[in-house]
Amino acid sequence: MSKVTVVSPTWLRANYLVRCLTALERQTRLPEEVIVVGRREDMPAQQVVADFAKRGHLSVRWVEVDKPGHIAPIKRGLEETKCEIVAFLDGDTEPEQGWLQALLEPFTNPKVAPVQ
Repeated sequence: MSKVTVVSPTWLRANYLVRCLTALERQTRLPEEVIVVGRREDMPAQQVVADFAKRGHLSVRWVEVDKPGHIAPIKRGLEETKCEIVAFLDGDTEPEQGWLQALLEPFTNPKVAPVQ
């Protein structure tokens, strides 16, 4: 089975991030790691990540980026992962329970390969 990281860029939406991480905890297939990427000044989001890390349901960690916009956190998340597959999920979204499992289903076919 392939290992997967979920990279979640976030910015000043801690209340949405709670719902996003809760939905990730309820997935039928949990990711090996969740990397939440945000800026240093977003202290509420950092606290959310710390709280979820303590719960132990997900392997979740905070990574900082110092540039505004959406591309910088995406690139930073890619730099941090060590898994074979990376899925991106904005921190203000709530994936349905089978989202990750459905996303990974095509990779069970040996003829399917990831693309960089």
